[in-house]
Amino acid sequence: MLLRWMIKLKSELKKNNSTTNLRYIDVIKGIGIILVVLGHTQRPEIVLKFIQSFHMPLFFIIAGFLYKRDKYISKFSMLIKTKFNSYIKPYIIIAIFCYIIYAIIICGIKIGFGSEEYINRLIRYLIGLIYSRGTWYWMPQCSPIWFLTAIFVSNIIFYFILENKTLLKQLILLTFLLIISFILSKINFIKLPWNIDSAFLGTVFMYLGYLMKRFELHKRLKWVGLIIFPLGLFAVLSNNINYVSMNSIIYGNFLFMLLGSMLLSVCIFIFTYYLLPECRLIEWFGKNTIPILGFNFLVIYFVKSIWNIIPIFNAIELTWYVEFIFNILLLIPIIYLWNKFYPKIIKSI
Repeated sequence: MLLRWMIKLKSELKKNNSTTNLRYIDVIKGIGIILVVLGHTQRPEIVLKFIQSFHMPLFFIIAGFLYKRDKYISKFSMLIKTKFNSYIKPYIIIAIFCYIIYAIIICGIKIGFGSEEYINRLIRYLIGLIYSRGTWYWMPQCSPIWFLTAIFVSNIIFYFILENKTLLKQLILLTFLLIISFILSKINFIKLPWNIDSAFLGTVFMYLGYLMKRFELHKRLKWVGLIIFPLGLFAVLSNNINYVSMNSIIYGNFLFMLLGSMLLSVCIFIFTYYLLPECRLIEWFGKNTIPILGFNFLVIYFVKSIWNIIPIFNAIELTWYVEFIFNILLLIPIIYLWNKFYPKIIKSI
């Protein structure tokens, strides 16, 4: 069965062998989503701290890099429609699927259908999905999709920032977003719906990506990457927390967080553009970030369940790198099924 899926993957890689000059962006997205999967394993703390320091900002920067101002200028309804189709529709489909799996297989069999705890958990899960509270407590099997609502909100905020024609006004608004993000990270304030609070800082990262595309900074700063990488690494390691979390508004030292995430993300752009502009396997993962993001936690649950249930696996230690490999392998058929059935589902509703 696995061999069959690998053959399908090979076919997909050939099909996705695009000639576009932005293939390196798919490589960057692929690197980012692979780091997301790695970060969700039981990895060493130092690995987690490094990954968490920039992998989510990287995706906001990519979104800003790909943002088409000319397409959306003075066309707010078009922006909403496009981004709703790109982010919110997948969010809804993934949320419903994971909710059903949780209700029937995970929660139902484990706790018992109809029990008080069963009903309470399902209600809590439903509230979490509507609110988009991306934690294991509120969205057990699909909490990473918090990013989809956050990036949707960031695109809306970003639209209004770019509607201001002057650079000064844009910078004033971005500074305001930075101040709000800093304040929210320091006070015990209620998490805002649809991750609006995370989207404030995400918009700032989007603007960095927008500037990178506009001025082709990743092309102009070829050798600067050798300098800014150690600076970014120093900023990350100097931050006084175990890991950064845009989801939970945990930033630690705000300045070090900004420097580390921005510098390392820029380095990823530079190194990928010059050293790895094409890699079909990583590109393929980059083209399928949403299903990977959406089903990664579900795969993790089943990998750990298999390890506990099947005797042959009990003899093998489930180290973080073994878990990572199995997660990647199981995500391949899920991606294939998503690409096959998601368009049909969307078309039918």
